[in-house]
Amino acid sequence: MNNPDLNDPDLSLTRDPGCERLLHCLDGHDALDESVYDELVDSDYPLTVDDLARHTDRGRSAVYDSVSRLTDSGLVTRTRMAYGEDGHSTVYDAVDPERVAAALSRALDDQGGTMARLVATYRDAYVDDGPVATER
Repeated sequence: MNNPDLNDPDLSLTRDPGCERLLHCLDGHDALDESVYDELVDSDYPLTVDDLARHTDRGRSAVYDSVSRLTDSGLVTRTRMAYGEDGHSTVYDAVDPERVAAALSRALDDQGGTMARLVATYRDAYVDDGPVATER
């Protein structure tokens, strides 16, 4: 059996995930999603797709797709507002970033717990009771 190079980047758990900001790492969000989310976080009130399209200088269709992705990910809420007798408008608001950060932190803790269990299982199978590799 060859001894693995424990410094080999293919074995490392600390490889760069290939994203610079957290939203890019979550559910495949792109730069437009991040811009839309930033606008919603910075706004003092919920915004319509038209508002967001103006603020991001993007088309309504692209912005609508973006808020849909953000809503599906739980980062944005959608509310239908009624006005007048027959009018309505849909507005979007960012979920409190602190709540999002807390949820992400819990998910990371859960993932860390899973990794700890996997390491313990590995130790049980290969270190404590399992076959011991010998140097040749």
